[in-house]
Amino acid sequence: MFVTAAQTWSDNLSEEERERLEAFGWLGPYPLLTAEGIDALYKAFANTGERFSWRNLQASCESNDFNTHPWFKSLHAYLPVFLEAVSQPAIVERLVSVLGPNVMALGVSVTTRRPGQVHRWHVDVEHLKWAGISAFIGLKIPPKILL
Repeated sequence: MFVTAAQTWSDNLSEEERERLEAFGWLGPYPLLTAEGIDALYKAFANTGERFSWRNLQASCESNDFNTHPWFKSLHAYLPVFLEAVSQPAIVERLVSVLGPNVMALGVSVTTRRPGQVHRWHVDVEHLKWAGISAFIGLKIPPKILL
């Protein structure tokens, strides 16, 4: 489901990566998922219906029943395949080399973007209070899922 550790392993950022992060605010891309991994993430998310959608955000804020209306950024708490994805060394080791050893996945969500569509540059509100990094995992819907 994931590319091999040899393809992704990095116990530290290179000097060039650190300079790029400082200059541009982002790094990558790095290999993470195999075609089967993309398929598994997509299927897990598709099977949840509206549970984790932005449209469900108001309901999750107004409800104390987080099983019915979970926080839209809590995919990793409900869908093990998402927790497994964000726990991969390809992500974690790079984050640790920037933030230090005490890291956690606070939020995992899915955002749909069409080719060429802009995702505006921003800071997630959580990062205004503490140091954090957002990791984007680009998925392309496998053709067999579209059939």
